[in-house]
Amino acid sequence: RRSHFNKYSLNRAYQLKENLVILKLVASIAFPGFLLAVPCFVLFALYRALPHEFSLTKHICVAVYDIWIEITAGAAISVFPFADNRFRKVVARIPV
Repeated sequence: RRSHFNKYSLNRAYQLKENLVILKLVASIAFPGFLLAVPCFVLFALYRALPHEFSLTKHICVAVYDIWIEITAGAAISVFPFADNRFRKVVARIPV
């Protein structure tokens, strides 16, 4: 029997549903991710814009930038498993 790709099937319905779930998940993570990234851009812009006379301030910008990258990575790793209800169920079953 031949497959008909122009016919509607349960597989296609399931795939469309999964695509919508993933798009909602990405949308719920994208805005907080953007807000977490803004300070990095500001610190980098300050570092590049300040003249060499402000070397201490430039070094502080680099140090805070490095710390903020670590904070952002930690926040992303700790928040992502709780972004969707299905992930929460899986995380709840992990033995501690």
